[in-house]
Amino acid sequence: TETRQRRLIEAAAKNRVAIEINDRYRVPSERFLRMAKEAGCQFALGTGNSAADDLKRCEYGLEMIERCELRWQDFFVPGQKLRAN
Repeated sequence: TETRQRRLIEAAAKNRVAIEINDRYRVPSERFLRMAKEAGCQFALGTGNSAADDLKRCEYGLEMIERCELRWQDFFVPGQKLRAN
């Protein structure tokens, strides 16, 4: 439900936890990502690969980057602190 999604997004933003955009399962939805971006969340790309022959290019993630107008600043960078809201 939207209420549950908002609670999850609020928790991620409050605790500065990046949200994975997963290629294999095509989650979260564009709507969820837009709400999370608005809340100040950061993101990470994941493929959900289970073996070497399952490698992909994060097509879903790339699609969501374009559709949600995500910028590099919207992504978690290892070694950097997540931005505070």
